[in-house]
Amino acid sequence: MAQHAHKPDGVAYPLYFRENVMDLINAGGSYRAIANVMHCHAKTVWRINQKYQRTGDPSAVAPPGYRLKMLSAAEAAVIGRLKLMMPSISGIEVQRMLQLMCNKSPSLATISRELKRMDFSFRRMRFISVNRDPVQRMRHYTQPPPVGTAGSNGRRLVNIDECTFTIARANRKYGHAPIGSQALTPGPSSRDGSAYNLILAVSPTEGVVGYVLYVGATTAAVYYYFMRFIVLPRLVATGIAGRIVFDDNLSAHNTHRADLIARFAPSGLSLQHNPTHSPDTAFVEYANNYIDQFLQHHTAQVTDDASLQAGIHAALRNLTGPMVAKFAQDCCYNVPGLPHKLFVGP
Repeated sequence: MAQHAHKPDGVAYPLYFRENVMDLINAGGSYRAIANVMHCHAKTVWRINQKYQRTGDPSAVAPPGYRLKMLSAAEAAVIGRLKLMMPSISGIEVQRMLQLMCNKSPSLATISRELKRMDFSFRRMRFISVNRDPVQRMRHYTQPPPVGTAGSNGRRLVNIDECTFTIARANRKYGHAPIGSQALTPGPSSRDGSAYNLILAVSPTEGVVGYVLYVGATTAAVYYYFMRFIVLPRLVATGIAGRIVFDDNLSAHNTHRADLIARFAPSGLSLQHNPTHSPDTAFVEYANNYIDQFLQHHTAQVTDDASLQAGIHAALRNLTGPMVAKFAQDCCYNVPGLPHKLFVGP
């Protein structure tokens, strides 16, 4: 395959792919039909044909003498500021803003190339809930118990949450395939098997404090049983006072809240809620993500309910205290023995 030193913004399609596209074009196929067969975009087929018509060489990426258009420093600065302020802004909207601010309208390819040169990458956005309370989030880190966690030993924190696992979720989502084709493999649908709900309590001291795995939704009765007969006895058995147990502010968690607080208090245990719509303050979310990754990368393909349960139990056995301590550190809690990351945003 020819060298493509003048194409820094991506990987060129291999020669055999371009030759197959040209053979289908010469056979009378339409751009859309060829794109469906070759598993690419119709615009890609059109570009390959245009470059072949200009050069006569199916391996050519650009005609001779072609030079990439570069933006000025002012235009590049505008694009960088727009992307930092509005990550979801589209290329067409960037074009319009450049037309208004710089009286220039570069192509989408030029804009994309400039963003890559500036070390921007196109990735999935993480949406921040508009309902989160910044004051409540700050109190969680700056106020002492029972309002927040300030001054507390991060290794004495206990975080509780529930998560649902299915067969479809437990299987791998990515695979390798030749350029120009898709990675296809048989797999389960979202309706295969049962949906298993996991209520999990983790701590940097013990790792997994306790958990319950069952089919169905989390009810007030199930959560009360878990807190009173699983979490409370195990925390009392450790003999560590001043521990903070915090969970989400859900209706199933609040039905028997007063009774749980009365039972936890004599052992020096306090109950708190996570700040609303703030999964970044709950290190149990990292534990749930670890279970997802374990199922996808450390087990054979999950095909039935039995293999799903076995995979979840195996992941929980591998979830250790030092791992949870690192999760708590990433959530900006003060864990002795690890550098303290300060909470800097609302």
